Amino acid sequence: MFAAIYILYLLLCLPITVRACVGINEVQSSVRASVSMLMLDADFDGVIERRRGVLSLSLSPRYTKNRRPKGSMPKLRIQTLQAARPFVRAVLDTAQWQTLQLRLRLGLEEAWSTAVAAGSVRALVLALLAGLRHVPPCDIHVDADFRAPCLVMTAHCVFSVRAGDVMLAVLRTAARKAKRQRRQEIRIPSKARQAPAHAAES
Repeated sequence: MFAAIYILYLLLCLPITVRACVGINEVQSSVRASVSMLMLDADFDGVIERRRGVLSLSLSPRYTKNRRPKGSMPKLRIQTLQAARPFVRAVLDTAQWQTLQLRLRLGLEEAWSTAVAAGSVRALVLALLAGLRHVPPCDIHVDADFRAPCLVMTAHCVFSVRAGDVMLAVLRTAARKAKRQRRQEIRIPSKARQAPAHAAES
């Protein structure tokens, strides 16, 4: 029993290295990621799609010709990045960053909207980086293209996390989210009780 607990503790403390590359060119996109721990490696391919006004990320394992299974593997789909943002932020906050590069060229139909969009994206990226810890010097370039509408982006990052830190970050974020929901549920009935009392006095 003690040996099993010790092995589990070692596994939770082992670093997991993640290498991710994202490329977007107009309506086409590609995502490549590799996860490695000790001598184990897992590679994934995916795409970023826009369905019904919501961005979705689809990932599937990458196989060689000799290892490809007969049936199709299930894909990981994140239907809304908004719901997963607090958990992703908490996990990335515990990461040890090694490389972070971003190249983005953005162009819209009008010059003023292009300038506003490029400035907003640049400010958003800098704000996200300022909120993270252990971030090395980054290579960030966001350029506005006033010639024609376009969207070209390449991003590359390498970071490492520990499985135990990821589990704690997810549990803490879930607990905070549950507390906020309870507070909202408590406030709503109290406001509903006060409304009839004010109506009776008037």
